[in-house]
This record gives sequence, structure tokens and C-alpha cells, in this order.
Amino acid sequence: MRAARAGVTLIELIVVIALLGLIAGMTTVSMRADSGVHSPSLAQRIASARRDAIRTGQPTELAITDSVGTHVLRALPDGRVLGEPSTGVDVTTGELRDAR
Repeated sequence: MRAARAGVTLIELIVVIALLGLIAGMTTVSMRADSGVHSPSLAQRIASARRDAIRTGQPTELAITDSVGTHVLRALPDGRVLGEPSTGVDVTTGELRDAR
């Protein structure tokens, strides 16, 4: 009787390497497609306006357009952000409040 041999065959090794190459290729393509230039989110735009107001010492206005209409937020040099309550912006921190 022959003793059972431990290990893998050359075909098994080639199949595993081919599968790893395929997965790596798909990952690279999906990462490359996702790296496009995105417009800044509302929170990023508010934070930028707030930073500019604090840095320059001058109020900065930011217009936001949504399904209801256009809203104007005003970032003040003391760090507050003023606007309509419907925009959901915390006037103290300038951050978006949780939608409830």
C-alpha cells in the first residue's frame, strides 16, 4: 500500500493564484472608480464657511438649495451659524443636528 501524500497539486495552486489575481483586479478597478471628485457635503460646506468667518473676522453667507427652496446660512466670526430652524443647523457649533 502506498502512503497518502500530503500537500497540494500544481493545478490547485494555479487556481488559487488565479482567483487571488481576479479579486485583486476587481478591487483595484472598484477603488479607482470611487476615487472621483465629489462635491463637498453640506456639513463640509458649513464647516468651511464657519472657518472662513472665524479666520477673516467677517460674516460669511452660504446659500443652500433643497426641495423646499433656497436657505441662507450666515457664519459669524464668533463661530455661530445662523439660519432658519428648518435647515437643521446647530447655531452654537454650526454642525448638522440629527434628523428626528
